[in-house]
Order: sequence, then C-alpha cells, then structure tokens
Amino acid sequence: FGEAIGTIRSFKNTEEVELRFARQCAVESDWTKEVAETTDFRIGTLESFFSALKDASKVKGLTIKNLQDHMDKGLFESDHFLAVRNRLSRLHLQIATESDDAAPENSLYLPACDQGFTHDLPGLWLIPLQNQLTHLTLYGAECLWGVWPFVDLRAISTFPRLVSLSLGNLTIAHDWQIDWILSHASTLEELLLDDCYIVTALQLNEEQAAANFPSL
Repeated sequence: FGEAIGTIRSFKNTEEVELRFARQCAVESDWTKEVAETTDFRIGTLESFFSALKDASKVKGLTIKNLQDHMDKGLFESDHFLAVRNRLSRLHLQIATESDDAAPENSLYLPACDQGFTHDLPGLWLIPLQNQLTHLTLYGAECLWGVWPFVDLRAISTFPRLVSLSLGNLTIAHDWQIDWILSHASTLEELLLDDCYIVTALQLNEEQAAANFPSL
C-alpha cells in the first residue's frame, strides 16, 4: 500500500489529490476498542503520502477525508509536509473524532478532540495558509464543532484570497462567527453551510463556558 502511494510522484501533471481514511478512529487501539486503521497506520500512510506529494510539484489542491483529530506533531512539522503545505491554494478537510462507545456523550471530552480542533486545525493548517488559500472546506465527520470543541475563528482572521468557503457541522453561537464569514464578502464567490446549526440555547460546563464566554 505504501509503495502504491509512492507512485503519486510519477504523475507530474497532477494538480488535485484526495486521501480518504475510515471514519472510525482511536488514539489507542486495544482489546477494548479495535479499529481497522490505527493511529500508527494513519501516521505511516500520511508520511508516505506527503513524501510522494513533495515531488509532485504541481499539486495545489489537497483533500483529506476523515483526518484523525489526533495529529502527530512530528509528521506535521516534517519537511515533506511543510513543502506540500507551502504550495497549497485549495484545502478540503473532514476531521474524524474518536467515539467513546461505552458513553457516547463523553466523546467530545476526549483530549484529542479538543487538541485537534482547538489547537491543531488553526495552528498546523489554517493560520500558515492564511495568505494563499482560494478554496477552503472544513467539516466535522460526525462532530459538531465550533462551540465545543471550540474553534476561535477570530485567531485565524480573514483569508484575503478566498473565493470558495464550505463549512459542515459547524455550530454557530456567537456574532463573531458570522462576522468571520462575512469578512470574506469582498472575495467569496461561493459559500456553502452544510448542516450548520444556529444555537438558540446553551448548557455548558465550566470549561466550555470559559472557552466560549471568558468574560462571564
């Protein structure tokens, strides 16, 4: 499989690539929870993928479906990844999150979910690409994101070249979330809000409230 991924570098005129993982994921796979695509498998696949893409110099568009919320820092700070990211103008991500099978209501409190959306999505992907993206898609595979896991769009600021924006499973509870979308009005030609929820009432625990309403 890794050798097959490596053949991507042979397609010298390829401009768009897509990698799709399974939706089910887990930070640790053991007898209590087995997943077909372990974290090690995903990291190894991504390492081979970005290594091959580094040599496919015409690739400007990247789609990853079911990217695990647990994002390995070594991988996403590697020369291969940075070389690919630095030339992207089109990015489409669907982020998968681990489910707590014994207590599904606790899935949103797993550490990787918060780290993946709150810190890694902005820090590893969005902020570094702020001045170059023309097309951006962000989806939660099953997770409703935005309020919790919290994503502060104000820290990402405006993408000055963005012509297409698609958001899926985003929860909207703040005026500044709408303001962030509207900040792209001068450049956007396409806007898709897919299963995005406008929140009319919230019940938050102390940690969630502190992230969303720090002045309370």
